[in-house]
Amino acid sequence: DAGAEAETVSTWSWGSLWPSVVVSLWLAGMGISSLRLLGAAAWMWMVWQRMEPASAAALRTARNMSTRLGLKSLPRIAVSSAVTEPLALQWLRPTVLLPASWLADVSPEVLEAVLAHELAHIRRCDLWVNLWQRLVETVLFFHPCVWWVSQRIRIERELCCDADAVHGGHPGQRRDA
Repeated sequence: DAGAEAETVSTWSWGSLWPSVVVSLWLAGMGISSLRLLGAAAWMWMVWQRMEPASAAALRTARNMSTRLGLKSLPRIAVSSAVTEPLALQWLRPTVLLPASWLADVSPEVLEAVLAHELAHIRRCDLWVNLWQRLVETVLFFHPCVWWVSQRIRIERELCCDADAVHGGHPGQRRDA
């Protein structure tokens, strides 16, 4: 009788304890995943504080590309030595950030293509999509399918913006048309 009672108590204790363990592990994992978001936000803030205005030629090209892409207003165009590749950032006041290291050597055609690509991200609201995607990755960090789907979404976003840049800001237009 004593052995059966001990076994019942042991099983009952684990049965009531495991949800707490699972929730604790999930909260710990989510906390660790949140550090990635906080690190990205801190980096973005640091870059935002150190960026400089872009050249007149870059602004002129960006204005032309914004018009061709149908953007209602020209996003901020800036230069930073903290980045090694062009990127779009900020959600409320979108900014295209160009690396200072290659801006002087880049041809006007390459600058136009790069700006078209980054402005396409802004036109498609990819900055907001990326934010929501990162939040989902943080909450569902434990599921490998979330990471796989998220990577596929990133690749497809880049391909869509490449296509917009190639077609000169006219999505869906064929190159030979």
